[in-house]
Amino acid sequence: MDQDAISNYDWQELQRKLESALPDVALHNLMHTLGDWESTYKVFGISQEGWDLINKLRHPIFERFQDKIFNLGSSATQINIALLARWLVVNAKKVGIEKTIKNLRDYLSEDKNSAYRITALPSLQIENTITLNENLYLTSEYPAGLGDTLFNLLRETNNLGYPYSFIVEKLDIPIIHDKNYFDNILDTKHIWEICNLLSLLTEHNAPAPLAHWILLSPNTPLASIIDGNKVWYPELKLSDHPEEVSNDQGNLLKSLSEKYKNIVKNKKNPIDVGLYRLVSAINTRNKTQKAIDLGISLECILTAPNTRDQLSLQFRTIGSLLTGNTLEERKQHYEVYKAIYSLRSQAVHNGEISQDEKISGRGKVSSYQVLNEGTALAKKAFISLINRGGLDNEGYVDLMLSNNHE
Repeated sequence: MDQDAISNYDWQELQRKLESALPDVALHNLMHTLGDWESTYKVFGISQEGWDLINKLRHPIFERFQDKIFNLGSSATQINIALLARWLVVNAKKVGIEKTIKNLRDYLSEDKNSAYRITALPSLQIENTITLNENLYLTSEYPAGLGDTLFNLLRETNNLGYPYSFIVEKLDIPIIHDKNYFDNILDTKHIWEICNLLSLLTEHNAPAPLAHWILLSPNTPLASIIDGNKVWYPELKLSDHPEEVSNDQGNLLKSLSEKYKNIVKNKKNPIDVGLYRLVSAINTRNKTQKAIDLGISLECILTAPNTRDQLSLQFRTIGSLLTGNTLEERKQHYEVYKAIYSLRSQAVHNGEISQDEKISGRGKVSSYQVLNEGTALAKKAFISLINRGGLDNEGYVDLMLSNNHE
């Protein structure tokens, strides 16, 4: 934007017209519309002062707001200068006329839109903010200036009874369309990775995202007017047990996240699939479905790629090597993994599982207890595998034949 054109615009006159339009309830509550917005808005009862403000915005420096598409990555909206007038009125009532005019003027000098992708995690409390990088963090606090907007969006989901934590990602969305940027912004794999890694640290349930929204920074024109499009995850089983993430767990999450990011793709892919299934297993109450999900989750990481040789043996051997620190501990884990594999096979082939499983040295153990122990071992196995940087075919062989299991 031409800085001289911005400087030469009559900002004091705009400020006066904004002040006159502040009492206009119709302008304050203006709805988004497509097509011939002027004809539509004429029936809304906008005051003459409101139209004076709109007409003052018919100037080349506001061209980016005149019948343009505002692209937020997960949504795109046709905008007009009447919506800009509405934002001016709404924002002026919140922060004052002078600050609102300054925000608009500053924005015209920018070539990007400041925004946040906010992912809501029900039933989770984080002791202190966990910063993963300069643009990505986890918190139980509403991001500054977005509390009211986010609260209303959560209320619309009919899930407001939960305590929430949020994955907050800062975005700089280019004003001029950039296909590569928007292709990247649609990739939410890193959000899934965070949720999956959190599932290895929580005690009872696995955090799963309810939804995410891309929200404009409060100082950005049209914030809370055109944003708020929800990306929903209906296939996920949400956590229903309150969980807390301590500072120590937060530090462990940061460490795991960094190591996970550096695992090469062919080693990471089975871990991705396995973690997704583990989240489902943890949050499922049905024992039969839990046995299937837990079995699939562990098979993703406890059997070598592209092999069908002795899957059950690989399953319990690799598992015990990943999670046991001593020979005695590995023998105990070996028997639990064996019982898990049996329950998974029963569930798949019979549609139900036995009430208990016989475990060497322990006698009959309830299937419920086996699944609980199996889930705890699965978390340890995934953490061990991530710390190792994943395994390929050669890595599985090396692990099975090595005499050093540390």
